[in-house]
Amino acid sequence: MARVFRAKYMAELRASGIIIPQCIAKTVMSKNWVVYAKQPFATPKTVVEYLGRYTHKTAISNHRLKSIGNGAVGFTYKDYNQGGKGKEMLLPAPEFLRRYCLHILPSGFVRMRHYGILASRNKRKELNLAKTHFGLKQWEVLKIDWVEIAQQRLGIKPNTCRECGAELEIIAVLPPQRGPPIFHYSTRQNIVIL
Repeated sequence: MARVFRAKYMAELRASGIIIPQCIAKTVMSKNWVVYAKQPFATPKTVVEYLGRYTHKTAISNHRLKSIGNGAVGFTYKDYNQGGKGKEMLLPAPEFLRRYCLHILPSGFVRMRHYGILASRNKRKELNLAKTHFGLKQWEVLKIDWVEIAQQRLGIKPNTCRECGAELEIIAVLPPQRGPPIFHYSTRQNIVIL
């Protein structure tokens, strides 16, 4: 199946008008392709739901929580020692929280990572080489002002007071620092600057 898929894929690429240099085609055709055939998703909604479970899921879904009260939390789980049989467990709240906190990623770790030409350190060079090869627009870092992002995407006006709506005056913008913050304390104005 992998050989047939490889040949048909390359034939369709050529038929669509994409020019593939012979040296690249020869290299690609000499590799063993891994084809994993599975029933496709029914709709775009099911694709988003599937990906969402892996990228934005929490340690336990709300529908699995059955009872909360009297200092205990009840929830359902699957016992894979018994063929995935559904069971219910009741834990003291501190133990439930301890187990839940085991699923919180340490600082600096992320749920999703990109590899190859999509890795952050490779985008500027390798991704743009690929885009140049296929005649696509170059990838570049968008420099969008934080005020614009706050207004357009979050609906927040950062330079206005939330209570009275008056415009705020920005005295200084402090750049982010690496490592622990440095404190400066001014006794004349009772101001602490981070």
